[in-house]
Amino acid sequence: MSDKNEQTGVKAILSISRNEIVLDSDASVEELVVTANTDWSINDIPDWCGTVRPSYGKAGEWTVRIRGRFYEEKADRTAQLSVVAGDRKETLTLKQKGHQQIVVTPTFFRLPYAGGRAQFSVAADFEYTAAVSQGAEWLSLVSTEFPLVGSIVVRAQPNAGSVDRE
Repeated sequence: MSDKNEQTGVKAILSISRNEIVLDSDASVEELVVTANTDWSINDIPDWCGTVRPSYGKAGEWTVRIRGRFYEEKADRTAQLSVVAGDRKETLTLKQKGHQQIVVTPTFFRLPYAGGRAQFSVAADFEYTAAVSQGAEWLSLVSTEFPLVGSIVVRAQPNAGSVDRE
């Protein structure tokens, strides 16, 4: 196989800005930059991929937007796309993350001004961590159970002010 384009006699040049793109399950969009000195195309696009625009072009630098479809399954999925210019080929790995869900109950609780403890349940289909947001030093994690199903206990210090805290 020759490195030269049979029509022009010019050696084909092709580069892509990334070798892997990861889409989330909510139809996210990622970009790929394709640079070639001849006509190029993206092949082997899987049916589960929403859109690849443009999927072909002339010589130059092109920004390609790749959009996933909404994906409700839990398992990740992967495909290998071929980016081709002349006799040059680059492989792009396209991944889409499986749908992840987390349920926290209750979603709201009220503690007295004197402070106290509250417990809520967490159910998730992925590993997670619990943390208290910055600026809420009056609240601390007492105990946690992980990784997928468990409970979290928090303790609030007394509220000396007259304004509710969140």
